[in-house]
Amino acid sequence: MKFKSVFKSALILLLLIIVTISLSAKFNYKNFYSNMSWKDLIKSGWANKAINFNNINTELISASIFYETNRIRSLNNLSPFKFSRALMLAAFIHSRDMVKRNFMGHYSPVQGRRTPSDRVKKYGKWKYTVGENVAPTFAVKYKLGTSFRPPSRNGGGIRYMNGREIPAHTYLSFARSLVNQWMNSPPHRRNILNPRFKVLGASAYFFYRGRYRIPMFKSTQVFAGGMNDEIATLLSPKADKPVKNSRSLSDDKTGSSNYSSSSSSAVWRNSMYARYNYRTFKNYSGARTSINFQRVNNALLGAAIFYATNVQRARYRRPLFKYSNVLYKAAYLHSSDMVKYNFFSRTSRVRGRSTPADRVRIFGKWYSTVGENIAYTFGIQYRAGTSFYPPSRPGGKIRYPNGKVIPPHTYWSFAKSVVNNWMNSPGHRRNILNSRFRRLGAAGYLFFRGRYKMPNFMCTQVFAGGTND
Repeated sequence: MKFKSVFKSALILLLLIIVTISLSAKFNYKNFYSNMSWKDLIKSGWANKAINFNNINTELISASIFYETNRIRSLNNLSPFKFSRALMLAAFIHSRDMVKRNFMGHYSPVQGRRTPSDRVKKYGKWKYTVGENVAPTFAVKYKLGTSFRPPSRNGGGIRYMNGREIPAHTYLSFARSLVNQWMNSPPHRRNILNPRFKVLGASAYFFYRGRYRIPMFKSTQVFAGGMNDEIATLLSPKADKPVKNSRSLSDDKTGSSNYSSSSSSAVWRNSMYARYNYRTFKNYSGARTSINFQRVNNALLGAAIFYATNVQRARYRRPLFKYSNVLYKAAYLHSSDMVKYNFFSRTSRVRGRSTPADRVRIFGKWYSTVGENIAYTFGIQYRAGTSFYPPSRPGGKIRYPNGKVIPPHTYWSFAKSVVNNWMNSPGHRRNILNSRFRRLGAAGYLFFRGRYKMPNFMCTQVFAGGTND
């Protein structure tokens, strides 16, 4: 009996050891990428584990982002990406550099890996186009825009106002949150849905942000057109030739367009800001008018963005913005400069108006903090990621595969679209919901992108804390 008892105990101990080893086994990226699809990842126990911030599985987080991206590709009837170890390493090194060198962008201050092409060359040669997406994202399941209680100590638990602790993401839920963030941004979405990109590597690097050490990741996707791990020159995705028949919206250069829409005789004056608010503006006849790309009402467009922003302020119980004509002029100036001088940045190439503060000072004095959001967005009601038939001539009508013409936005629907894009980006959302900002001016400037002259707007919001012009 004693022997049986000892044998039974030994057998149980052996089984526990085997289970422990299997659970703690190192994630094998080679077997994983070759034997699984995104559907298998969802079912696996790997991806549904909560992220342990003290012991993060970098390989698994890379795989989760990779497979979630392929899930989005499949929903849009595009071929899945092939995995590239070289591109994953390039993505990891850039995510790490952004954390350690405290910057956010595609151009690195680290010598020898300034551009996506430089970083890819560290791990091989590639003779295809290279593209890149970057983003900062919460590592906890924080509901965007909601209030929370900071931890009682650095690195402690973060709680909603009702006392419920905000849990850590699982590997899969983090990947979904991150890729959704990219899909709500037109230039990032274009990379993910670009049919000319065939290979992907993705990674993320963990860090704690701010006084209360909020857990976050800085993440990178690196795309390429080839199917092997030999990497070479960086060609901007702008240089890709458009695909014949059906494709997703792409690329740039300004020009003129014959894309028609109903004209608007509505007049918007500054005095009308006192007559309308965020609830009543949508009932104004001009707000419901389709944008005429031959004659854009810039004042009305700025008002629509202003009121759409106040809808978000009211939704999250922030003080409503007051309109500032000085800030509107600064916003319009920067939007027009970005189009005319062919750049996209808060730092202008034009001497004397490099920073948001410089641009505000051109039109008046301001004694408080100034903030700024920028974006470029489609001027037509295109459903993100769907295929379309290009026009038979530049500037002609753009249609969905079922033959339906894609209509232009109304002023109000456009404003809601661009503000929604900003609200899905943590940095831009912080400006919109910052209670210290009390004044706002917003503007958009029309330009036409690519071979088929797709109507787009370059948009700017300028925020300030003061209450005078």
